Amino acid sequence: MGTIRAHQDQIIATQTQHTTILHQIQQHLSMQTLLEHDRSRPSEPPVPDEGPPAEQSISDEESEPEPSHDPTTV
Repeated sequence: MGTIRAHQDQIIATQTQHTTILHQIQQHLSMQTLLEHDRSRPSEPPVPDEGPPAEQSISDEESEPEPSHDPTTV
């Protein structure tokens, strides 16, 4: 009976080691997957959702420069 118990303990220890190794492999593969995903992205910067601000239309009144002197005194 003692031999069977020792064998079970050995199986449990081996199973625990394998589980730990499996988790390490899964973490390693998920990190590689993330790195490969980042590499597959275009190297160009992302395009913003909004374009450049639209130019405001300038009315004729605003576009004419103001005189530097009073025209009535000329």
